[in-house]
Amino acid sequence: MSDAMLLEFPYYKSLANARLDSVAHDEPHGEFVMDYHELQLDSPPHMFWQDGRPVEELYGHYVPRRLRFYDLKRVDCEGVYADLDNTPLDHSARYLQGALHWKPALDATPFFLLLASSPDPAKLLLSPENIELETRDGDPIPAHITRNWSPVPAWAEQLMAKDTTDQRDFGGNRIHFKLNNTICQDKFFVGGIHFQGKQRPPVDAVLNLSEERSNWLKDLVIPACDRWSIKGEGIDGMSSGELVSEAQWVIERLREGQRVLVHCSAGFNRSVTVCCAALILMENLSAEDALARVREHHPWSRPDAYHWLKLKWLAENGL
Repeated sequence: MSDAMLLEFPYYKSLANARLDSVAHDEPHGEFVMDYHELQLDSPPHMFWQDGRPVEELYGHYVPRRLRFYDLKRVDCEGVYADLDNTPLDHSARYLQGALHWKPALDATPFFLLLASSPDPAKLLLSPENIELETRDGDPIPAHITRNWSPVPAWAEQLMAKDTTDQRDFGGNRIHFKLNNTICQDKFFVGGIHFQGKQRPPVDAVLNLSEERSNWLKDLVIPACDRWSIKGEGIDGMSSGELVSEAQWVIERLREGQRVLVHCSAGFNRSVTVCCAALILMENLSAEDALARVREHHPWSRPDAYHWLKLKWLAENGL
């Protein structure tokens, strides 16, 4: 089976806290232009608890920037982004959380997907040969933002293997952890529905966070050793309390020496978020170190920006 390549996006930090101004597709010249304001912080973000959830406060200045995409093979500009001129400046689709950059298996052209916090349909997917960052005229604009999400660290450039031995044997990729000063290598796995065969893998407990049942379930009867706890994503994702509860369920079983698989639908967001939370609680890791640990064998791991802020809060403030 061919594998996709995860690519580092060189302008990820420029986009991660940006405000989108305009987009324009120049079809005759095969170009796409995205104008935005990059947020340059005056001080590190400050987290605090507000209305039952963590929020992040930022002070800085917006600086004009432009990304130009050349030699496009594909442009999907839909929803809010197809009518951005008529979209209010404070619409959530304009407040960016970064971008994903990857090269699909058997495809020579990379893909770029813009990430934002819009609850409305808003898609910008491009396949350019080249991308350049440009400056724009204009004075910096003071910015003071309070939000309930935080940009996720970019992934590193590496191969995304779709058919590893662990995926075939255990329905996911392994995560090592430390228990009683011993490093455990084969007890903790993270995955998605698409990793699963028709037979239950040799694990003692399964936590399914997806709205889909595990592939090996013949009916909706859940074994007593397992847990099916459907969770949402984005703004409808797990609360801090739900996140801790699911992570503690995992930790209890790992401490008993059980082999545990945590999965959602894609193995990208929800399952990764709970696994990161378990590592934070077990080993007192930072959110960044927990995510790096999960990405060692599961490189496309990416909690959404709402879950990420909850992980940062958990790491810095505890239960």
